[in-house]
Amino acid sequence: MMEKFGGDDKYLCASFDPSDDRFNPKKYWRGPVWINMNWLLYNGLKNYGFLDVAERIKKDTVELISRDGFFEYFDCRKDNGEPARTGYGGNNFSWSAALLIDLLNTD
Repeated sequence: MMEKFGGDDKYLCASFDPSDDRFNPKKYWRGPVWINMNWLLYNGLKNYGFLDVAERIKKDTVELISRDGFFEYFDCRKDNGEPARTGYGGNNFSWSAALLIDLLNTD
């Protein structure tokens, strides 16, 4: 499961199966990484003792935002064929900013 959604070529966690023909990394709920969903997954996995996966989600989330800024959602592919851009939707998205602050202030 980890390889499908988060191999070396992907950020965790795509909102749709990246190997499915209907996958679209720029279309709502058809593939993008959403910071709000990553925050929920991180906290749930951490609470149930899946610390390695939780930390990977946190690391990938911080990397996406550090790389592109506070976008609404992100392409899960690390090499998406576009010059250094993975963020889409609203920019300066306060939900992403608030959840990043929370992630950075948790162990």
